[in-house]
Amino acid sequence: MSADDCVKAKKMCAIFPGPMSVILYYNDSKGYDMNCGISVERNDALLNGLRRLLGDANVVVRN
Repeated sequence: MSADDCVKAKKMCAIFPGPMSVILYYNDSKGYDMNCGISVERNDALLNGLRRLLGDANVVVRN
C-alpha cells in the first residue's frame, strides 16, 4: 500500500467505526502496523471500497 492509498484507506475506515481491529501492511517497508488505532464495523460497503482501492488480494477479513 502506498502512502497515498494508506491515507485514503484510513479515511474510508473512519466512516465505519466499530469493534474490528485493522492491521495495515506496507509493501515499501514490508512491515505490518498492528497498532494503527483503527477499528471498523464489518460492512460490505467498506470492504468493497477497500477492495476497489487496494485490490481484492490486499483486503483480508479474519474472524
